[in-house]
Amino acid sequence: MKHVFRVSSHLTFFLSKKYIEVKGLNLDDCIIFLVRDYHIPTKYDAMFKHQIHTSYNVSQTVGRVFAGANIFKTRQNIAEFDGLVDPYINGDSFIWYAQICNDDFCSLMVTKKNCVGYYVIEDGLGSYIPKNPQTFEGWRYWMYKFLLKPLWPRIFEVKNNFIYTDSPKFKGCIATSQKCFPLHQQYLEVMEAPFEKQELDVVPEAVVSIDPLYLYMDDVTVKKVYNDLGRYIAQKNYKTVHYKYHPYLNSKANASIKADYKKLIDEMFGDKGIELSADVVLENHFCTHKCDFYTNRSSVAVYASNMGSTCYSYSPIIQKYKSDYTEFSIVDEYCTPIVI
Repeated sequence: MKHVFRVSSHLTFFLSKKYIEVKGLNLDDCIIFLVRDYHIPTKYDAMFKHQIHTSYNVSQTVGRVFAGANIFKTRQNIAEFDGLVDPYINGDSFIWYAQICNDDFCSLMVTKKNCVGYYVIEDGLGSYIPKNPQTFEGWRYWMYKFLLKPLWPRIFEVKNNFIYTDSPKFKGCIATSQKCFPLHQQYLEVMEAPFEKQELDVVPEAVVSIDPLYLYMDDVTVKKVYNDLGRYIAQKNYKTVHYKYHPYLNSKANASIKADYKKLIDEMFGDKGIELSADVVLENHFCTHKCDFYTNRSSVAVYASNMGSTCYSYSPIIQKYKSDYTEFSIVDEYCTPIVI
């Protein structure tokens, strides 16, 4: 029996690693399916020998398999996906561990004949929201139900919900907290916190998560938000501030966007700011050192707060310039809102 874990972040990697340890799974049977150009910490490369590296989900278009009216292209994309995964599975039965069901390749994995089940693993604040949004609504739902799903079950079988529980292959949810997956408590299995101690050469007084604001606002608004945040942080008179880019910004596909962000961040912190490498796991850092944490929507706030750090949300600054922006209510529970 193989176990295929979709991994998109340090959180999902360490939670998957903990699950493998607790369940006593054979590492030779475990496959790490990496998306968003994410790489696991290098010290674990030798431990996890079976890694599939992809750029899937680095944006809303990268990794799309369904090509609309272009039937040939859709079939080609499915064949390419199967060609990527099948050599690792080698015809064995397997269990699939996803974070979301409403992307193209979750259905591609679930509909494989040798897939015997799938779990959904905690991945960020979205896993804490008391909603399970439908992918298709109104007339699109009827198109999905009577046309897309019957014609393309490989792509649409479990795609109609963020977490799709109606499939007989669905096995449950895996998380670090009883508060996770609030609409699916009957399926929840809670693991102990998977984080590890991680010492840094320089221990900061504050850490700032550089979140991918470009996903929902223009460049001018992004600059205004970070200028305000920079002034607020400057008032704190920290001697040392660490900052870390969200995995989306560390993707090769978003290199030019990160370059623009870097100019803003350099102006914001000057010589007080130190960039943390992609290998630094923030959850592990807060497991080791207590310091202030600034974020918009990073799930790290949940774990940093639980481990004794003070967290601040700059969502109110965003709302100052973008009135239609809505923050996750879960942020209020773990963070002090910044009001300017």
